[in-house]
Amino acid sequence: MGNKQSSGASSTDLLAAFTADQQAQIKQQYAKAVAQSGAPDKHSKSAKLPRSAFEHALCSHVDLPLRQALASYLVALTNSDQDMITQEAFIKGAHALSTDVESIHALYSSTKACLPEFVSHIANSVIPIWWQGAEIGPEQWDSPNNKKACQRLADYLVYHKSPPTASSQWDEDNLFNTDNASNSGWNEEATRNVAADVFDKWYNHNLEFNILFNILIRSIFWPESTNADKDRAQHHLAPIMARRMLPQTQSYSHLLTPFDYFTLTVHMPADCLASTSTSKSSPHQLIFSSKIDGSSWQNFVNNITNQGALILAIKTTDGDVIGGFIDSALQLETRWTGNTSNFLYRLDPMGLWDASAGNNDHYQYLCWGKKSLPNGFGMGGQFDYCGLWLDADFSHGHSKAGPLCSTYSSPRLTSKEEFTIDMVEAWLVRPLPVDPNNPDPRSQGSVLNNAEGMAFLEMAGRKLYSKDLPQADKDQENDQNTQ
Repeated sequence: MGNKQSSGASSTDLLAAFTADQQAQIKQQYAKAVAQSGAPDKHSKSAKLPRSAFEHALCSHVDLPLRQALASYLVALTNSDQDMITQEAFIKGAHALSTDVESIHALYSSTKACLPEFVSHIANSVIPIWWQGAEIGPEQWDSPNNKKACQRLADYLVYHKSPPTASSQWDEDNLFNTDNASNSGWNEEATRNVAADVFDKWYNHNLEFNILFNILIRSIFWPESTNADKDRAQHHLAPIMARRMLPQTQSYSHLLTPFDYFTLTVHMPADCLASTSTSKSSPHQLIFSSKIDGSSWQNFVNNITNQGALILAIKTTDGDVIGGFIDSALQLETRWTGNTSNFLYRLDPMGLWDASAGNNDHYQYLCWGKKSLPNGFGMGGQFDYCGLWLDADFSHGHSKAGPLCSTYSSPRLTSKEEFTIDMVEAWLVRPLPVDPNNPDPRSQGSVLNNAEGMAFLEMAGRKLYSKDLPQADKDQENDQNTQ
């Protein structure tokens, strides 16, 4: 298990594994900490880094137990009785912690924390760094919402992302059981000191944790980003967010914390996160909030159709927060559309289910104004038995599974099958490409040229007197020709 290369290799050899920029930053970080140490020989090339200086200068953003474990790990590599860290040990530590699972397990063990606590320390230290990419200003990281979100992210990464061979009981029956430690198998083992071989299997099965730990190591040894788009595409920075002022909150959302948003973005296509060779990125934008735009189905549909890739977040009156990612633009249709990039999610306890192993192509559905078809928004399953469904009254919905949604392999997302809607938000994460000849895809002709659009407005109580004018003109022309 792991990569043993760092144990006997020289620091020069290990540096060669990094890019030229990473090599320069590692040396700069060490020199920076030494310069702030106050040691008498701090200007000497052979100066050593005191443990306390490492913790203060390079790890002040890291939770205390994790910070102390990192310092102890580097001191041990120095093979010194004193609390000092050499540059060689610093480089060896950077290499081992970025490549060697066994070293990461050693770090976990030295914190003397159970795995959920260890992961929570990492998430709490890393998400504020990741969130800097959003470029929307400070977040209240010590708020109750963020603290709770950090813990549910840790629980998700431990309990919901168990090793492939572990005997976890994570299913629909205990989805709403918040006492994860009471479950048997892996859930019980995770509360004790996880053995190295089991940790290895868990780590290699856990994309989100891999990303979080990578961000942690980068933040200490090479913190400066040289390519923000590349970092965003690799999930090392949050997508740029467009702040929309929300009433009664200082955050960007009423429903999603940065901890939640991290999990969602990990499973989005790269072109939703940053510009690529074939697309230009746009800030993620809140395009509908029932707190601002009202609990109106008309406003909701008008704001989300023909827009692009979306994240929906729905809060029920029972307190459940659920939603989905829609990859292809929603349109008013009379059939199921979409693709396998879609996914459903639930926040508490957290879970995410994609459509890769589904039994049908019922990825997304949006219909209104049809007497012979269900009117509403749906993702997965069948009519009247969807993984996620919102009625066109914009007051009610359901989440059903028996035992799993046939499209997303997801369990029931809500504590009750039928629910009442409390709040809805929709985020545009990848706009449709702009046609230079028609910049707004929603402005293709008058609503009078669109039968569904006319039905939409008339159902909302707006009489379209002018819709009869074209026919009146034709009647008048026919009368004149007859005469």
